[in-house]
Amino acid sequence: MKKYVLIIMVLFSLMVNSAVTQAATLPQVEDLQWGVLVAHEDGTLWQYDRSGDGTYQPIMENVAYVNSDAPGFKVYVGMSDGTLAYQNLLYDDNMKTLGNIAYATSADRTGNANFALTTDGRLLSWGWNDNAYMGLFGNGTTEGTAEPFEILNDVKCFDVSPTGGVAVKNDGTVWYWGGSYEGEKIVIPAPIQQQYLASTQKVEKACTDGNILVALTENGEIATLLPYQQDGERKCYLPAKAINGKKVVDIGLDNGMMWCLLEDGECMIGKWHGSGYSMNFIENVKSISLHSSDNGSGYYFAIVKQDGSLWIPVKQERFSWNSMIVDISYDEEIVSDYNYEFIKILDNVKAASTNQGVGSAVTNNGELYIWDIKNVGQSNAAIWVRKVYPQSSDVSV
Repeated sequence: MKKYVLIIMVLFSLMVNSAVTQAATLPQVEDLQWGVLVAHEDGTLWQYDRSGDGTYQPIMENVAYVNSDAPGFKVYVGMSDGTLAYQNLLYDDNMKTLGNIAYATSADRTGNANFALTTDGRLLSWGWNDNAYMGLFGNGTTEGTAEPFEILNDVKCFDVSPTGGVAVKNDGTVWYWGGSYEGEKIVIPAPIQQQYLASTQKVEKACTDGNILVALTENGEIATLLPYQQDGERKCYLPAKAINGKKVVDIGLDNGMMWCLLEDGECMIGKWHGSGYSMNFIENVKSISLHSSDNGSGYYFAIVKQDGSLWIPVKQERFSWNSMIVDISYDEEIVSDYNYEFIKILDNVKAASTNQGVGSAVTNNGELYIWDIKNVGQSNAAIWVRKVYPQSSDVSV
């Protein structure tokens, strides 16, 4: 019996009835290497077994959110009463639980570095990781702890990378820890000097990939608060600004690739170049899922538009969609190496997720689809799409 079957066995024992404490938008799709988890609006969690017999079935109720590390080795399931159920499917046969947790995630791709935000704003870290010597866990040492350890309080939201993390407090200040931003080792969360924000501006959200740190302000502007080191040189901070004169409503960052969702549904996607971002755009976006390969050589997107269509990219350097590039660094324009041709593969999609060249989506009528991309970036790139529930059938793209 494969280890992930334990999810079904253990999580059935955690069914409860109470108020939701984690603000999550359902349905939510979490694509894993071994399968797919789908949390529906009614709080039921369904599991699809990609590597086994292909069954798709409900495994628990009253779910607030589901999350995992990139490959899907560590799975976190948040219950509507604030209970967190989590398990490392690669190393550990035992499911563990914590109470009063609003959100949890892993900082690495092996599921061994855990971070969780409690319902009263305390940020916890625990586990082990080879990068702990850089201050990854933010606990004042260069090692992880076996049990959850409080590293910060009054936290609104946080983000973590394999080498460090960032948190936004309720007063709008930004705190960070780790060891790769400027070559220093920050073992205890420290406040960032927000010199490129107006004194009245508070930060709503911050993202990090271990090299750079991007913040979204309450005014809908984005700023780079920590520099990126390149060839030993310290690059500039980027002042807070809107994009194309429009407010930014959400941001994401993974291995140097950033996306910004604007107030009118336009989505800017760009690659960091050391002194700024070169941004391409796609219109009428409802949601976006971004995942990078381990070494940052490949990027995978799943974009759901406002009309329910699902678009995924095939990397083609001779293409850029809408041929618009915006450099937000105030420096000279830089032509991005990452321009994509986007292809529509499905309609009537409610939520989607991508992971290392594969992906999954659930439609408004409850159908589940999976896809695989072969030879990304090459002239013979191919996309395979299949409906797996309720009946199995291939889909022409």
